[in-house]
Amino acid sequence: MTDRLTIYASIHARPLRVTGDQRNGWRPANISDTDARQLAFELSITDDGAGQFLLIYHSADHWLSGDTWHETVEDAYVSAERDFGISRKEWVNG
Repeated sequence: MTDRLTIYASIHARPLRVTGDQRNGWRPANISDTDARQLAFELSITDDGAGQFLLIYHSADHWLSGDTWHETVEDAYVSAERDFGISRKEWVNG
């Protein structure tokens, strides 16, 4: 039997401006990044199976992906707003 992680919140097809690539490194774009492109991303906040939380994200084509670890679910929301400009009201529960 496989344990499943709980999804606390998710966002589907959220446009994000990014620069770089998975192989050499990528990040959310700044306004001054002339090589930035806009891609649709899937994001979710899950538990990590040990009482903490993960902010998991990937482009719709799965070319770009990443995750960050957080002590609390609130920390994950704060990270999403700081790093991607995603407000708390954009998230869908579960």
